[in-house]
Amino acid sequence: MVLDHFGLEKALLVAHSIGGQIAIDFALTYPERVSKLTLIACSVTGFRSAPDIEERFQRVLSAAPDVEKMTEFSLDFPSYDVVKASPHQAFMYEMIRHNIMRWFDWKSSESVWPQPPAIERLDRLAAPTLFMIGTLDRPDLFPMSEQFGQLPNANLVCIDGADHMPMLTHPDEVSHTILQFLEE
Repeated sequence: MVLDHFGLEKALLVAHSIGGQIAIDFALTYPERVSKLTLIACSVTGFRSAPDIEERFQRVLSAAPDVEKMTEFSLDFPSYDVVKASPHQAFMYEMIRHNIMRWFDWKSSESVWPQPPAIERLDRLAAPTLFMIGTLDRPDLFPMSEQFGQLPNANLVCIDGADHMPMLTHPDEVSHTILQFLEE
């Protein structure tokens, strides 16, 4: 484990999107190793995306191995509209493209997650948690994000006018919110 390699007992985890899913499962599996958890625009394992989102994901996958087409389809999600209209559009394109190319390096596209899925165990999340989501992110994520807002150790923060990439389009608000959470 990385924490053991660096001689760390605990870590504060800050994660975005699928990284947030990984961080949540880590925090549920190793609660004694996580001091605080900051999640940005993520869902949880076991969460079912809305049918239109699933169709969009399938459209991306069906374009394989055409990386450019897969990147184009990935950015076609409405949850990227704000970042696509920002000065970070080219960076976002390159980041998505890079991630898709990495996907081809993996032996399988199948994800293996701990069981039961995190969505069934959220009430066991022990670490103080900050959950941030943009008001213009995927609508199907809001009911799940509200579950975080109901947890006794969690704070839910909605970033007005942000999509799935608030770190790029609203960096001051994101960093201020994280620093405030860390100081608590």
